[in-house]
Amino acid sequence: MNKKITTSLILLATLICIVSTRIRPAAAESPPILITEVQTGFIDSNGVESPRQEFIELTNVSSSAVNITGWRLEYLSASNDGSTTVTQVIDTLNGQIISNGHGMWEHEGYYPVSPDSIFGVGDTSSSGFLAKSGGHVRLMNGADMVDCVSWGSAVAISGCDKVTGVAPAGYTLQRRLTNGTYDKTTGVANLTPATPQCCNVYALGISPLPVVSPPTVPVVVTPVPNCDGVQLSEILANPAGDDGLGEYIELYNPTDHDQGLYGCSLKLSSGKEYAFTSLDTLAAHEYKAFLYSSTMLQLGNSGGTVTLIMASQQASTTYPAVADGEAWALIAGSWTITKSPTPGLVNLQTQFSAATGDTVVDVTEPCPAGKYRNPETNRCRNLEVDSPLTQCAEGQEKNPLTGRCRKIATTAVQTVCQPDQVRNPETGRCRKAEVAATQKPCDPGQERSPETNRCRKTTTNSQGKVLGATAQHAKTYHYVLLAFVLTGVIGYGIYEYRHDITGLIRRLKVGRHKS
Repeated sequence: MNKKITTSLILLATLICIVSTRIRPAAAESPPILITEVQTGFIDSNGVESPRQEFIELTNVSSSAVNITGWRLEYLSASNDGSTTVTQVIDTLNGQIISNGHGMWEHEGYYPVSPDSIFGVGDTSSSGFLAKSGGHVRLMNGADMVDCVSWGSAVAISGCDKVTGVAPAGYTLQRRLTNGTYDKTTGVANLTPATPQCCNVYALGISPLPVVSPPTVPVVVTPVPNCDGVQLSEILANPAGDDGLGEYIELYNPTDHDQGLYGCSLKLSSGKEYAFTSLDTLAAHEYKAFLYSSTMLQLGNSGGTVTLIMASQQASTTYPAVADGEAWALIAGSWTITKSPTPGLVNLQTQFSAATGDTVVDVTEPCPAGKYRNPETNRCRNLEVDSPLTQCAEGQEKNPLTGRCRKIATTAVQTVCQPDQVRNPETGRCRKAEVAATQKPCDPGQERSPETNRCRKTTTNSQGKVLGATAQHAKTYHYVLLAFVLTGVIGYGIYEYRHDITGLIRRLKVGRHKS
């Protein structure tokens, strides 16, 4: 009996161990994709804080590629506890991140570090999307929160790691590597300088590049110099009419190659600033006016300073008070007032005639040596230098103005028409000559039409009526009418006297039999 009890107890203990093992909660695992770095602002090349310099870095901490198609990067304001509407959907993701790979999402106003995706396209606010004082960035897969980071004054959200401080400009919230791996259980590390890593997000179906282990030494990212050589060209602060519609700041690209303006900005003495987007470019030797309606930079009529801030340098000009329609323009290397604003074209200098005192003469800025001004585009173009390599082909000549080959203008010589042809004075072509033939005379009462050269009946005007053919038609009509009337009368008589006619016929037949 004791043996049975002992055996039963052993079986019961074993069963309890198995069940307890099955229902014991598994240790929390780190999600495959983590938010590893968030930046809410930066310091530009002039030492000025720029809140639009934002980015979010994701890292795949798993041992295989993760498909993130349909996932969402979201931003919630500091007071949003996740139970209300999302403050801003940063991006709906697409593709996959390779193992130990990174993905970088940056605001359009961020310095040109190559991203996997850009958010905030067209955003002209001065603050960007991610508030420096506090907020949440979370990664969602449908209704499931994959990862979340909070900072500053943000309220607590369950499952969201938080840093109580805020990131100074140029510093970021980071999860740092611990023994070669990211460990979510340690939360977000201390605030450290930015070390963005990116470009391991690939479209599905494309083989990823070999895995490269992330560097353990922080990488200092230096903004790529841009806009270098671009010039402030013309400022129209007081246009004739509505200032809000006509004001502009013009830039000029004097180089022989296209220039991107991304990462550069225009700033007024009032402190207002416009950051160029990735869509803002200048072609070689192009003048381009940036209107108030696009930049929202309002220029004072009483004067002010405009500064072009580039990645490695800056250029400024201070314009004076100007009258309606006057512009402040850079002409022949000097700034001057002109009464001929030329947005998007070469600047014109106005001079007054000493003879009349009021005649305005526009003087175009001369082109540099070795160039000429294209009369169609008003831009300077390179002159072609005479050399054996640029000799004109047969039938061409050198244009003395441009030095380029052009077709020699010749006077066309018309071919001589054949003996039986004449030249059409309207078309200038040869056509067969008309030979006068002996025409058959028209019948009496007819004449020859000068238009068709055919015979037709002679027409005589009489009180607006045409005689001849009309009279013949009238006569025929009378005969037809008479025949119709006679037929009717005869038919009616036969009908009325049908009995008498029938009796008469019978009597004639009887008399014929008797005889």
